[in-house]
Amino acid sequence: MKNYIVIALFIVAGAIGLRSCSGCSSGDKGKETDTIPTFVKADTTEVLRLTQEYLEYVKNKEYDKATAMLHTIVNDSVMPLSEKVETRIRAQQRTFPVIAYRVVDMEFVNRNRVTVTYAIEFFEKDPSDSIQNTIRLTFAPQRINAVWFLELVDKSVMK
Repeated sequence: MKNYIVIALFIVAGAIGLRSCSGCSSGDKGKETDTIPTFVKADTTEVLRLTQEYLEYVKNKEYDKATAMLHTIVNDSVMPLSEKVETRIRAQQRTFPVIAYRVVDMEFVNRNRVTVTYAIEFFEKDPSDSIQNTIRLTFAPQRINAVWFLELVDKSVMK
């Protein structure tokens, strides 16, 4: 009886395997037909380019250009920042000017979303001084329809 069950399981597994490939022609076997986007080196380069461009605008006090790069993203809908949010972000940009910056973390959330955290030096200090002169700023770039859009993770400026 046990032998019949094992044989039946093998037959079912074989039939499922053959059925899953019944639509394949001999020329299609082994070819990837998946159209789901993947995260590649070009994406990393674009994400870093966008975030660094934003920080350079702030560093050069081009606040309008920097703010124009940011978006509000809800699900897959990209919207411009509200006037209220823009005002708060510009206030933050003036309060914490960018003197220098460096990437401290980059997390690949999925193939369409990544977070990039920068340490931003907002005033110069003597190396022997223990006062904190950096803040962290985290971006959440998202790829929607093959285009990367910038969004800030910290929504406290957006409330």
